[in-house]
Amino acid sequence: MVAFTAAISAMLLRAGVGKLTVPAPLGAALAELTGREAVPASFVRVVAVVELALALLVPFAGRFAVVQAVAALLGLSFAAIGVVGKTRRTRKPCGCFGTTSGGSFGGANILAGLALMAWAGLAFARPLEDYRTVALLLGLNVVIGGLCWRNRRYIPLFFNSVTAIRRTS
Repeated sequence: MVAFTAAISAMLLRAGVGKLTVPAPLGAALAELTGREAVPASFVRVVAVVELALALLVPFAGRFAVVQAVAALLGLSFAAIGVVGKTRRTRKPCGCFGTTSGGSFGGANILAGLALMAWAGLAFARPLEDYRTVALLLGLNVVIGGLCWRNRRYIPLFFNSVTAIRRTS
């Protein structure tokens, strides 16, 4: 459960920092998905703040049921967006991590949503009660979040480079 919690927290931190610093790719993908002209960057940033807050609260899920509920709802929304994107065959990169490369809404979003919902269920059934474990996870969150924030301008460059390498290999 500790490793699963750490993975969920790291995923949310990475996604939140990416969306907060580069909201345009997700906004464009959501606009395509919903058929709107545009989705405001402020909406994408609100989603990013929710992800970041949840990432920092994940270690305390055993004490606050609202953390589990928010995680389950966020997971459900990720999975639903993935299903709708796959059904509508959207083409724009999802921008989930603030990048303009990668796949459109679909299977990866569904899997991320299911993982988040599974974690929420497990956190409800088997909450972390050991305060040393919670402190360790919170410390790791702060370090990972700090590194992501410090290097936020390089995050899209890294993922664009990785995609380019995959395409030429």
